[in-house]
Parts: sequence; C-alpha cells; structure tokens
Amino acid sequence: MEFQTNVSISDDGEFATVEINPDIFSLEVIYSAAYTFLDKAYFIFDGDPEETVKVKLKPKTDEVELEELTKELQNELVNYAVYVIQASRNQGVRNAIIQRALNTNGVVYTDEESEEVEAGEADIIQDEEGIAETWSPEKSEGLEDMDLDGIAKSWTPDDMPDDLEEDEEDGEYPVVGDKVKVDQSLCTNCGTCRTLAPESFELDENGRSKPVSQEIDENVKSAAETCPVNAIILEEE
Repeated sequence: MEFQTNVSISDDGEFATVEINPDIFSLEVIYSAAYTFLDKAYFIFDGDPEETVKVKLKPKTDEVELEELTKELQNELVNYAVYVIQASRNQGVRNAIIQRALNTNGVVYTDEESEEVEAGEADIIQDEEGIAETWSPEKSEGLEDMDLDGIAKSWTPDDMPDDLEEDEEDGEYPVVGDKVKVDQSLCTNCGTCRTLAPESFELDENGRSKPVSQEIDENVKSAAETCPVNAIILEEE
C-alpha cells in the first residue's frame, strides 16, 4: 500500500497532482498552505470544490524534490486547519474583550455573527468633573486652591491596604469563594468574567475580580472557560 494514495506524479517527473477532500480541508486552508510554498513551486488548481480539489505543483528549481514537496504541502494543510480551529474557538474571548473595552467608553459594538450590543449604564463611567474633556485655560480656574500635596508622591509599602498586606505576608493572594472561586494572584482585571456574567462577579477594593454569587449557571461556566489566565475555579457538587 502506498503512503500517499492521493498523490500522483507525471511520467516525466515534471509535476505532481495532489487530490484534496474539501470536506476535510476548506479552500481557505488549501490556499493558505499553498501560499507558503510559492518560493519553491508553481501551482495550478483544478477539480470540483464540492467534491475533489486537485492541486498541481511544479518545482521552480531542480534542487526541490517533488515527492518531498507534496508531503510538506499536506503537513502544511494540517497546520493551517488547526490554526483555523483555534481562531474559531478564541473568537468568543476576543469579542468579549473588545466589547468590554468599547462599552467602557459608551461605544456600541457589533460583529458579523452577533446582534448589536449596546453599552449598559452600569458600564459607563459618569464624568461629572469633566476630566475626560479637552483641557482649556479656563479649566485651570480654582486649581490654585486645591491641596495637591502627596498626589504625585511615589508609592510605598505603607500605602498598601491592611487586608492585602496580611495576605502578602503569607506569600499568597486569597482565593475568594466556596464553589465559585477567583484566584486573585492570577486575576488581571481584564473584565471578561464581568462581561459574560455581570450578576456573578464584581471588583473588590484591590481592583481584582471576586464572585458575588455561588450559583454556577451557564454564564459562570462560560466566564470560567474564557478567562485568559484560568483564574476562575468552579467546584460543582
């Protein structure tokens, strides 16, 4: 039995034909795999994209071994197929991060696969002092009366909250919760959990996420699965 049953080489050894099943490898994957060998071979695509895609390749130089080139092409098909699968799995995480970033500024975010998502009132920071507005000389009025002492001073260990200082003395940060836990030594406050499960997570006084409910529903499970640092731990009965 031949190893490459889907490969045929011409009688003169000038070119090879690789037959590819489109149900296994999409045209996107096939084109991407062939693109990586443009410096080594010429390509012609033929066949029926619904049944069999035929890729004909001819080496550009005599130094390129034709049979080895067909094997490398099929390895590259697997490589790009895995890339497409991973990109699809991570799409939800990317959308959640983008939605969180845009919602913070009150921007409406849409993508091709989901309906319009409007920024919630709870996610919009009220700027009553006009800090985010463009500065003008008129805004400096009254600054001379402000007590600015200590605002720009360097941080020291004395500024650390007492409860956090006690945790750091033991060399650990707390894991908050019973069934739903958040390892705060890993939490980066990316906001993914609060976006996917806003009723179950909030920020503590140290700026890290913590559970406010011990109910494990689908939103909590989704937040645990998409947490980029795996800081959410679920202990189901």
